[in-house]
Amino acid sequence: MPQSSAPKPVVAKKRTRGPGAPLYMQVVNELKAEIARGVPEVGGQLPSESALVARFGVSRQTVRQALRTLREAGLVQSHQGRGTIVERSGLTYGYVHQINTISDLFPADVETRYQLSEHGLAALPPEALVFPGIPPGGRWLTIQAYRFRDRADRPFNLMTAFVAEPFAGIGDRIEAHRGSIYSLIETTYAKAIDEVEQVITTFKADDEAAAQLGMAVNEIGVEVRRKYMITSAGLIALISINRYAAGEFNFSMKLKKMRS
Repeated sequence: MPQSSAPKPVVAKKRTRGPGAPLYMQVVNELKAEIARGVPEVGGQLPSESALVARFGVSRQTVRQALRTLREAGLVQSHQGRGTIVERSGLTYGYVHQINTISDLFPADVETRYQLSEHGLAALPPEALVFPGIPPGGRWLTIQAYRFRDRADRPFNLMTAFVAEPFAGIGDRIEAHRGSIYSLIETTYAKAIDEVEQVITTFKADDEAAAQLGMAVNEIGVEVRRKYMITSAGLIALISINRYAAGEFNFSMKLKKMRS
């Protein structure tokens, strides 16, 4: 009698990146859709990293990047000993940015397009003199940035960045760059940006902000100002001014009481 062979294990077909969204965003979008349907429900646990790797046929690094994106969106939270837990089924605000480290300042799930100013190196304009300790007489490279959600036609964030003259050489590479400006400074000059000061305030939309962000002229929006420091050298490397329509920004922060 012929022997029956054991059933072969089902192996997920390895995904490859196509012309659309990056692999990790494909995973993010599928998990988001399932969470929105209540699978798993709020308080429930996502499958383990290993299970997601097997299911989607992607690398562990891709799964981790996808889970990080879901955490930044406020949909899930990682708990030691419990895995990744669903915190809510969908976003209440257009944009939720949770920050725990400097690397979290640049969200991974958006597209950023940079445009170099035609003016070259110049003095800081008055609106950039928002932090103490900015040395007078310096020259700065101005970069305009536009951030888009996946396949969106209109940016949800306008950023003007001012790069200090010692690091202005990144201007040759910035328009082809897709990561953060501060990371490009770090890799180009082998300097670590280790401190960021942040101020959140409001602004009145001018003609450009109104047109780009879908606001009315003089409508109040949210402005996030940041100063990036290389403390070992006592240098300010970068100043950025980020603008959002009021309904497009929500800042989430968790505080813990320190034991004395």
